[in-house]
Amino acid sequence: MKKILLSFIALTAFVAVNAQNCTPDMMYTDSGVYPDSATNLAVATVGVPYSETITAVTPADTCIVILFPPCTTVPIDSIMVETVTGLPPGLTIVSMNENTLPFKFLGGTSSCMLISGTPTQAGVFPIQVHGTSYATVFTLTQTQDFDVNYYSITGLPATGVN
Repeated sequence: MKKILLSFIALTAFVAVNAQNCTPDMMYTDSGVYPDSATNLAVATVGVPYSETITAVTPADTCIVILFPPCTTVPIDSIMVETVTGLPPGLTIVSMNENTLPFKFLGGTSSCMLISGTPTQAGVFPIQVHGTSYATVFTLTQTQDFDVNYYSITGLPATGVN
């Protein structure tokens, strides 16, 4: 009985640790967010299930000018996505390991967000993302707010056959 219970606990722990909402696209290795602003997000159709993965490659460090050039390399602790607004009705967003905002992406890692659901309305929906980046400068945590407003989802009307 002990062996069965231990096996069940180990299997449950393995599944819980490896459960993810999305998987980052590992073809992206340069710091940034993909798809980029030129590619934008996939078109949605009312009544048709939608799924779009956004990969975020967070740099391990950045270079800042503190008093005068040259710059100083400082580690990036994390980037927090705090709000995402403007999604078409019927769609939701989750991150790789979190189902509710804020989403935390550690410095030096690849992460993802998943937009999914079934859109219920046609139109163009501009997406607004707000967050904060955290870096350590001389043992002090420094923050920098950011806004991303170049994404949108175009929702097409439902198609039907007469």
